Amino acid sequence: MLPGKESLLIQSISLAGGNHSTFRSLKNLTRGKAMKPLNELLQYKNPAVVRRFARELPAYAANADQIFSDLLRFFWASKRHSDLRKEFPKNEAYDFIFIMDEEMKEVDLIWHVFLLYTQDYMDFCENYFGEYYHHLPDIVPNFKEGEFDAETNLERFLNFVYDELGEEVVERWFSKSLVE
Repeated sequence: MLPGKESLLIQSISLAGGNHSTFRSLKNLTRGKAMKPLNELLQYKNPAVVRRFARELPAYAANADQIFSDLLRFFWASKRHSDLRKEFPKNEAYDFIFIMDEEMKEVDLIWHVFLLYTQDYMDFCENYFGEYYHHLPDIVPNFKEGEFDAETNLERFLNFVYDELGEEVVERWFSKSLVE
């Protein structure tokens, strides 16, 4: 176990050259609907998605349930970030793009499987967030040079995820880059 947030943030984690994806709310399906709490969201299960993911990507099969739960955490944290950014637009802590780093590949892959179950995915988005979320792959490479500070973005992202979801989640999502 790492000693804390500061240790996680000074680790060598690189965004350079990787593929990234994020998601963005494009249409509010039920205006005024409050986001559900994380513990309620984590009660959502979709065995068909988990089974298909495990079957198609056997290297991740043993952790398929955890990876699906991490996808739910990612959705929740992304929505929370979006809400906080709107509520506190001048707060630098929220001035970052909520991305899915290359290191979180397995979370992104299970998202792809979830998207194949279109009705389940649409119902999930509407029920838990009141809006549909589109998957936007490779958003970071679309920025013009000097428009995106990957290091600052990652630091703010890690701070936010650590504060909202905890150290264990950061360790799972970035285990390949964390240095002892």
